[in-house]
Amino acid sequence: KQWYQRRVAITAGTKTATATCKRLAATVVKCNMPGSVFDNTFTVANSGCGPCDSAAKAANKCAECDSAECNTMPSPIKCIQGDGSDMTAKNCLPAQGEAAPTKCSQAKFLEYTGLAAGQNYACGACAANSGATCQDCDGNTDAACNTKIETAESFKCYDYEVKKEKSTDCDSALIPLL
Repeated sequence: KQWYQRRVAITAGTKTATATCKRLAATVVKCNMPGSVFDNTFTVANSGCGPCDSAAKAANKCAECDSAECNTMPSPIKCIQGDGSDMTAKNCLPAQGEAAPTKCSQAKFLEYTGLAAGQNYACGACAANSGATCQDCDGNTDAACNTKIETAESFKCYDYEVKKEKSTDCDSALIPLL
């Protein structure tokens, strides 16, 4: 018999314990961990030792690997989140049953107008068809990529409204001669 020590991943990005996995000499080393779309119904099988349940593996709720201590989950990316009042980068954990985000998003800067309205800082890519108001970037585990957009000093211009006056045809109008 061979004995392997490995860490058990219980929640996204958190290793909580070390388990000793036991196997026969002819049995391959296999570890399991939460997959890309695990949810709160998923339970790590055998403290992370051995293969995934076939249904959980097929649903991407469980992932396998084949070496000792191979079942480490990637650290979550960091993004600025919310309306911009707190510009601190925070971990982006996946929503229940969804894959972990790989992008951060924020309002797009519209030249001579400012930031597009209705778009917050967020984890995840911009929604489909929102390219006019949203921009996203590839997230990383060290720092947020959706940082405040630096702008130059604002300036003012006069605004004009042009009103079109109704004109008349001189041949049909009576114009007094002086």
